[in-house]
Amino acid sequence: MAPRLRRLLADSVVRAPRRLPGSAVLALFLLVLAVASTPGEWLVFPLRASLRARDLHWVWNEGGRELSLAKLFPALAAAGLVLTVVSRPAAIVSLCAALVLVLSVPVETAAFRVGLLEAYVRESSERAAFTAYSSAQFVANVSPEPAFTSIGSFEDAGEQLAIGFAMLGWGWYIAAAAALSLLLIVARGWTFQRRTLAVAATLGLFALAATAPAARVLIESELAQNEGDRLLVRGEGSAAMSSYERALTKNPALAVSTPFLKKSAMALRIASGGRHALGSLSQDLDLLSRRSEEGIEDVYPLARQRLLEATFMTASGRPLEASLRRAAIDLQSELWRSEGIARANQHRYVEALGAHLKARTPEDSIAAFYLAHTYLALGIPQPAVEVFSRLEQQVANRSIRADLRCSLGDAYTVQGDLTKARDAYRGCRELDKIENYRAFKALTGS
Repeated sequence: MAPRLRRLLADSVVRAPRRLPGSAVLALFLLVLAVASTPGEWLVFPLRASLRARDLHWVWNEGGRELSLAKLFPALAAAGLVLTVVSRPAAIVSLCAALVLVLSVPVETAAFRVGLLEAYVRESSERAAFTAYSSAQFVANVSPEPAFTSIGSFEDAGEQLAIGFAMLGWGWYIAAAAALSLLLIVARGWTFQRRTLAVAATLGLFALAATAPAARVLIESELAQNEGDRLLVRGEGSAAMSSYERALTKNPALAVSTPFLKKSAMALRIASGGRHALGSLSQDLDLLSRRSEEGIEDVYPLARQRLLEATFMTASGRPLEASLRRAAIDLQSELWRSEGIARANQHRYVEALGAHLKARTPEDSIAAFYLAHTYLALGIPQPAVEVFSRLEQQVANRSIRADLRCSLGDAYTVQGDLTKARDAYRGCRELDKIENYRAFKALTGS
């Protein structure tokens, strides 16, 4: 009995391997790497500052109590390393939990963090529009535009998940690599197939527990949306609306999905016999994809009139109709902004200013740049200075910040404050790290 007991203990207690020093040093390095990854970028955005592990939380009970990933992930990784001196299975369980915790971040973000998803979609569109406007209004900048995954809309669950993965930053990748490497080191030497399967099963169980709620939400929403699509094709507007309502209830992120809102508006139009003002939202949303067409701004007034009527209608209280109303309000503002940009590109700045003033532009949105630039073009520098200064502090992307700081230098120049203008131009060149033509031209007087 004693020999058998010793063999059982030998299976669960880690004995010193022949090459302990090398493995121990590597494992400690990976643990340090895992801890060091938490202040890094875990979720990135086209414009705003990135989120770190401390900004992300894991809900660990039904009461809604949360624990920061900056504490939970390193604790699990460290526990996995410490437990190797007591029990290898326990160590592997802890490291599996750490790895799955990291891997679940994009899925959780796509399914439940609607605000972050909406921010990425909105900022993708804002950044693309800003780049096009800068190219049309200013001299081409030799500083290259940093690459990013531009996702301006989504429709199905796969596209929604793609946004979650597109948002991942270098800190997340380091954390995932460190956790996986630690797991491989601790599991090294488990040659028996049953033990390898045990590791795989542990990972699978943790992955299922971590991602099942998000997967269930996305799948149920997708099924309801597919049913709504089939009913819409058959012309059953009311039934399609009910299906889309269920899809939205399961997955609130669909409230910022342009394709989904278009289909919902079409269903509402069919269900109301074309009498509901929100039924025209589908064709009005198409105007945004056509705003590069010459003369398209001439059809904006009629669209804005339809949208205005829709926003003043009595709300039914249904979530889907509420989402369509919010989309109508946002679209009305966006059409004013698009008209202002079109007039500015035609150098009709007085008309551009009138359009921009009617748009509902949040102060922290890059869209405020267009209003500020219009003020500057009309020789009114003070409002432009205020907007450029505020945006330059809020935008994290270095290339966009460089353009904002250069525009701030232009505003100070028009204002007559050449000292602040020179500082702004120098700051622009420092941000770009290579020659910024606009700033170089201003500083050299060429």
